[in-house]
Amino acid sequence: MAEVKQPQSFIEALQQGGLPPMEERPVVVATPSDEEGPSAIGGLAALGATILGATALGRRIPAIRNYFKTTPKPKIDYLPNKPVVSSNPDIPTATGQSTDLITTTGKELVAGKSKFATALNNPLNFGEPIKPGGRLFGSAAYDRALEAPFDKAPAQQWIRWFQDANRGDLTYPGGPLQGVSRRVSPEELTELNLVNFDTAQKPISGFLKTAADQNIPVDRDSILSMIKRSPINNIKTLRLTVGKDPAGEFGAIRNEVARVASKFNLPLAEPVPYLDDVYGSLRRAMNKGIVQDGDIPPSVINTFQNSILELTKAHPEQAKELSNILIQFNRATGKYNAASAKPPAINGKQDLNNYYPKHKEQRSYHLDGGENFTEDVIFYDGPLPKVQGSKFSYSEGGPHYLKNSGRELAFVRYDDLPNPKLGAGKRHLRVSEVQSDLHSPQFSSNKDTVEKYFKKKVVPFNQDANVQLLQNERSKILTKLAPYQELGRGQMGLTRPQQQELAKLKYQLNELDRNALGQLIKQGTIDATTAGPFSRSYNDMVVKNLLRSMAERRVNAISIVPASMNQNVKMFAKNKLGNEMNYGLQDGKGLARDRNGKLVKSSKYSALNESLNKIAKQYGAKFEMFPMPKSNPLKPYKIIEEITDTSSQSYRDALDEGRAIFNNKRGKTRIFENHLGAAETEAEAEMLKTAINESVSTRGTLKIVKLNADSPKNYEMVPTLVADDATLQKFLLPQKAYMYEGGLVENTDLFKSIL
Repeated sequence: MAEVKQPQSFIEALQQGGLPPMEERPVVVATPSDEEGPSAIGGLAALGATILGATALGRRIPAIRNYFKTTPKPKIDYLPNKPVVSSNPDIPTATGQSTDLITTTGKELVAGKSKFATALNNPLNFGEPIKPGGRLFGSAAYDRALEAPFDKAPAQQWIRWFQDANRGDLTYPGGPLQGVSRRVSPEELTELNLVNFDTAQKPISGFLKTAADQNIPVDRDSILSMIKRSPINNIKTLRLTVGKDPAGEFGAIRNEVARVASKFNLPLAEPVPYLDDVYGSLRRAMNKGIVQDGDIPPSVINTFQNSILELTKAHPEQAKELSNILIQFNRATGKYNAASAKPPAINGKQDLNNYYPKHKEQRSYHLDGGENFTEDVIFYDGPLPKVQGSKFSYSEGGPHYLKNSGRELAFVRYDDLPNPKLGAGKRHLRVSEVQSDLHSPQFSSNKDTVEKYFKKKVVPFNQDANVQLLQNERSKILTKLAPYQELGRGQMGLTRPQQQELAKLKYQLNELDRNALGQLIKQGTIDATTAGPFSRSYNDMVVKNLLRSMAERRVNAISIVPASMNQNVKMFAKNKLGNEMNYGLQDGKGLARDRNGKLVKSSKYSALNESLNKIAKQYGAKFEMFPMPKSNPLKPYKIIEEITDTSSQSYRDALDEGRAIFNNKRGKTRIFENHLGAAETEAEAEMLKTAINESVSTRGTLKIVKLNADSPKNYEMVPTLVADDATLQKFLLPQKAYMYEGGLVENTDLFKSIL
């Protein structure tokens, strides 16, 4: 038998046609605290309108004082090496040195060999080798900087180089991501503080604009260094989940208890001592499994354990089976309570109340009936330089989870279920909610909220690079000025060209210091910022995070739960279209109002569905109407909540406007059948129904219905991305951090070189 070659790299593993072994990405990682807080330069704003005043007093403020510490290079002795020739023979020169002081400016463009081969071999990965479980978000700007055919150039040329990268026809010409878009999004350049363009594509701020204003050439390594400090490198996920189906696990244990109890040699009419306590404990454990808001109490665990021990004494012939039941219960409760893992310390602050899915009880925001309910909190775990308190500012409300540390960017709530329509053993992921409390205010209908968001949108990342650039240039000018300051007779000993050069250097120094002080004063005013990463593309960022999770967990389908079968059934807001804009209707399309205020269905998909649609086209997956399970189809007994238009005025309004659906009709009454869960047996379903009634608030009548796995009532047809195992491999490669119209790549026939 031929020896099977073991893959030596991530790429080779993909080439051999199989999914490489993947380790679960760490959910939380404790990191050192950020820097304490900003230096006290904010006070410069109050020092007066003149730069002179700011300069004099500013020298006593740390950041300003540090800037003016720049000194020229060590003293150089200038010795005359040729006769002195003065443009004015009547004016004596100083010690014959002056002719050696005239400086010439070299070429500003330093030609260099493009380093794009590094990007081709390791695309979207900051030049590092691609590895499984590695980088999720990659930088197109980094690869663009490597591609430049010069090592150093005027800042204006770098600006044009990045400006020209905002093109749809720009793709990787080879390598493992051949055909993938390498278009550079202006959003990435802004959040790097590299250069910020206005709507007319003119540079208005940023590192390169500062360098261009001072006519300072910039080298490639400086730009690469800035991009390496990209905020996308500090994006992390806090994953809150208690596992597959804790309520179902306790229900399965209940079925096993009933099976063993049926063997007890007792009259059928007589109650079994301690058996009711066992069932009661299981029901209370099931209550926690439904809401998932805290530990299963020790009293519940102790009651169950003691009752099982008493049953074992009374029925020793079933001792082994009862012992196995006790083991199953201990494992289930232990696994559930272990979900209270400590969340990370961010900026040295602990958010102590996020041990479990914090908002599962908010049933208006997520579809019921799922398994593996998860809340992913996507946060920024890195320094926020020059930001007071090192937190983001939330213009409307506040973060749902990380209130203490204030670093939450977005969150997503989702679950998954087995779906026989995909094939045996395949599962289907359902996304119920995506939200950014930090960035969503920019799209608010409230004008004041929008203005507040943009007023505080000051990018804190790489701000020091601007001042460092000016400080380095200041040192160069001082070095050029040093010989003039050593001359004994001052300007009287200089030739006219030397006097002109001296005046030019002094002017450059004054303008440089004026610009630097402006930069420092601006930095000092960042008492709060809304400028977190992914300000415009947070929906797309969350979708990419979900696609990577799908690949790691081998889930083959993902659907955005339509607003018409979720939020609009449960919490319809007639004057707001945000749900339709993000989640869409049953066909994935959004809604808008025309000039007359009439509702009109959009021809385009909602924002989240559009991301899935474009990614499917680009990665060779399918995006089509597909049956999405409402509860586990493999469990026949369904607990269904009937929500009727007669009991809910908001639901009736949503139906009348075509913004909600109904599944059934009784006379003229329209009914939505909301699946709350599924069970293996009718007795288990009865216990689950009781537990639901005890633990959550319901809107309608609960009933138990038996459905087989193929019943259409188990499913809703919704737009779905369906990916086979080969396509999932592609989601393990780095994905471009920032969207352009929701997209990542431009071709469908991708990855031939590795698959």
